[in-house]
Amino acid sequence: MFIQKFIGWVKGMISKKSIETVYGIKVAISDEMLANQLRFRQILKGKGYWNTPEVPSLFLANSANSEISSRAALGLVSNVEGSQRALYIDEQYQKFLKELNNVCFEVCNGEVILKPYATPTGLGVTVSKTECYFPLEYNSDGDLIDVVFGDNIQRDGYIYRLLERHTFNAETQTQEITFKGYRIKSNSDSFGQTAIDVNNLGSPIDLTTVPEWADLQDFTINNIERSLFVLIRNESDVEIESPQRQGLPVWFKGIELIRKADSHEARTDKEFRSAESILYTPIDHFKKDKDGNLIGKPDHVVTFDGTNKERDKAELFAPEQRIIQLDKRMNGILRRFEFACGLSYGIISDNNMVERTAEEFRASKERLMTTISTMQKDILQVGIEHLIDSFNVLADLQGIPSGEYTSIFEWNESYAIDRKQEAEERLRWQAAGVITPLENRAWYLETDLETAAEGFQEELESEYG
Repeated sequence: MFIQKFIGWVKGMISKKSIETVYGIKVAISDEMLANQLRFRQILKGKGYWNTPEVPSLFLANSANSEISSRAALGLVSNVEGSQRALYIDEQYQKFLKELNNVCFEVCNGEVILKPYATPTGLGVTVSKTECYFPLEYNSDGDLIDVVFGDNIQRDGYIYRLLERHTFNAETQTQEITFKGYRIKSNSDSFGQTAIDVNNLGSPIDLTTVPEWADLQDFTINNIERSLFVLIRNESDVEIESPQRQGLPVWFKGIELIRKADSHEARTDKEFRSAESILYTPIDHFKKDKDGNLIGKPDHVVTFDGTNKERDKAELFAPEQRIIQLDKRMNGILRRFEFACGLSYGIISDNNMVERTAEEFRASKERLMTTISTMQKDILQVGIEHLIDSFNVLADLQGIPSGEYTSIFEWNESYAIDRKQEAEERLRWQAAGVITPLENRAWYLETDLETAAEGFQEELESEYG
């Protein structure tokens, strides 16, 4: 029996109450956290509760996710070594690594579940976002051991729903995987959108009713020491409920700053638009077409009746704009957001607007290094090692000869720092006499001063005479 891949299901299509009714068990996530997960997802999409056509999003949450995930995932060299079994696992594992940046992006948004599956041709992984599953039970260590995934197919005026439950039992060392199917009539609202009663799953159906699910059967995997599915969670030092099992976004502490930045940008844009230069000119300065419309009048020109002798000439109205003050205010908000997310200054904000000492730069750099290192070694690597163990279990089901395997990880931490950004900082220090050109050369070549000095004097003499 092969574990199949399911995608496309969203929490918004079904309610917590429905899950509890079907399985007779309380969902292990509070209504507050469910609401928060929806709020986080909306903010990530640029649809915070404060966003309107007049206050569009700057997508700062998305930027923070992208910066941390790309820096954490880029440059990882990892493989599985050992026996023939290890070579098989590594072949499948290398395919997964191509999606690591996307996985890390979801972890940065709180958490993600990796659901490995087997096919006749190999192994794969479904990446399930928070809206794609309901956690049912955690053990005393906070590990998820019971979860419901799902799938939806809309066809012929009906919505077909599949619930896929994975239950791990540490005592019996088993994982049960069960399936339930339902069908409900889909209706359209006055706007033509599909209207769904999330509290009503519909009528139970045999899975053979849906061709895509026809081969699914309940089954149990034996002799496993941990769950086959892998929950990777971003741990946060902020606790919004107790016990708090769900992860929080890396930008959680900066939500209010995201709102402030969006609002400030909207006010700035409004001021710029209202402060655009306006030219007041007599209407007889323009010719009219046959319909009486002015010919060639620009948008910034306002006409008036030129018969008023006190205003018979064109006048320019150009109110003063507070460009510098507005930019400084925005940059301050962005720097506070960077700090809240564990980013170094200048990744989102403008470093050129702020004077910084070498000590401030060092602290900012170390903050980012800590953020990336934690994401790499304490979060991603732990989850990936679990996934590799799951691949090993699936290899047993496929009849791949057993053998020892070892996972190797080499994280490239230099990707945590933007070298262009650091180079600009170092040039400013050099100009200020804080560091020497030779020290900058050694940094650029990633070598010691003695090696960097070789030929340095000759190059200077050749360049400057």
